[in-house]
Amino acid sequence: MSGFKFFVFTPAGHDDASLAIAASRAEGIGVFNAECHSSVKPVAAALDRLAQHARNPYGIKLGRTIPAGLADRLLAQLSKGLQWVIFEPQAATQHRDWIKAYREAGGKVLVEVCRWEDRESTGSLDLDGWIVKGHEAGGTVGEETTYILLQKALASTDMPVYARGGIGMHTGVACFAAGAAGVVLDSQMLLLRESALRDSLQAVVGKLVGNETIALGDPGEGLYYRILERPGFQAAKSLRTRAPQLAFEELREQAESGCGWQDTQNQLMPLGQDVAFAAPWATRYVTVAGVLAALRKSLMSHLEQADEMRPLAADSPLAVSHGTRYPIVQGPMTRVSDTAGFAEAVAAQGGLPMLALALMRGSGVRKLLTETTERLQGKAWGVGILGFAPADLLNEQISISREFKPAFALIAGGRPEQALALEESGVPSYLHVPSPRLLSMFLEHGARRFVFEGRECGGHIGPLASFVLWESMVDTLLSEVNNETLAQQIHVL
Repeated sequence: MSGFKFFVFTPAGHDDASLAIAASRAEGIGVFNAECHSSVKPVAAALDRLAQHARNPYGIKLGRTIPAGLADRLLAQLSKGLQWVIFEPQAATQHRDWIKAYREAGGKVLVEVCRWEDRESTGSLDLDGWIVKGHEAGGTVGEETTYILLQKALASTDMPVYARGGIGMHTGVACFAAGAAGVVLDSQMLLLRESALRDSLQAVVGKLVGNETIALGDPGEGLYYRILERPGFQAAKSLRTRAPQLAFEELREQAESGCGWQDTQNQLMPLGQDVAFAAPWATRYVTVAGVLAALRKSLMSHLEQADEMRPLAADSPLAVSHGTRYPIVQGPMTRVSDTAGFAEAVAAQGGLPMLALALMRGSGVRKLLTETTERLQGKAWGVGILGFAPADLLNEQISISREFKPAFALIAGGRPEQALALEESGVPSYLHVPSPRLLSMFLEHGARRFVFEGRECGGHIGPLASFVLWESMVDTLLSEVNNETLAQQIHVL
């Protein structure tokens, strides 16, 4: 566990190195993020500050191109504490000889990728590991979120892999448990005491939940640039308007040249969805050292708790509540899980099947539920319905479902009163909840069963990536469910 690393990046395009200094002093790895810098002068000044104040090894993150003269300076900086240099694939392939020399001198080199296939362009280049940057992070990102990208990387390399995007107190431990060698923090740290931007950004990011950031780009290319957009942010609005006509490299060039942190209306801020953690972390942990101490503590406590409770084991509390062997629910999928045979197969293997009723009319619903009841022979099953379906259709589906007494219902895009109406007729019901603010409201209105479905999923999804959504929802539950009786009623998928 002592080998698990915490990288703290400074805001891209900002000249101040204070967050990186604080991170290195707290036995993390402070990284000056120079990916938006075109001049060597401010980068050199930041590295000099790190050399003077960091006390422990630190690093630098480079962009697509490296300012003239910086590479030679980095070699000289190795003797002053610079240990980590983080490249992007394109720049890494152009600096093979430099990377070899730097590593032979004792430095460490990582390559950051936002598409796992981009690693192939580095060929046989010797490295010390990879950073995988998920769709939810700020700046240049790919299509896949950290949750997906990390799994792909860990399945295909034996080198250390570090995760960037959506990292919090709970998801950071999940990355460790999955096999990551460390995590990257950036937007989460903006309001901590050492941040030079704390005061100027408090009003801007203090109440964000993450979906205020937008990823501009072309799905065909699979590359995007994520920035913060708010009312009155003219630069962000202008770039969003131009984005459909721009190739990605042109989009990124314009975004990076417009990057800034002083004039929020007329500059672009490359922030990730995990900026949602900035305000609560500033309140709860105050400093960079406080955040890193809490993360290290969570590594131990979360793993001990998981080992003690074994929530995914057979006959766990959720499985017992569902009347199934395993705490696994097969989500309703239109034209896939709308057959009795599919439900029978899921139930036979110990899961809880959910029949997708979608826009099926009454006669079809009755036929499906009749066959399912006959084939499952008393095993638990449920129905998946669309809370936003036409009222007459929805009422027809619910009326027929009640006759067959499914063990559960799952309502996509539903409201608390819909779930409570089903609950009163003896059908415990789950609700999709796409944001922490809605979760608070749903709890207040009496809902107790929830599905937290990240944007990676198919069908009815919200804007937040799973890591950001799950982290925010867990924190919401921990803060608002404050008595044991209520806690026993909460079911979460």
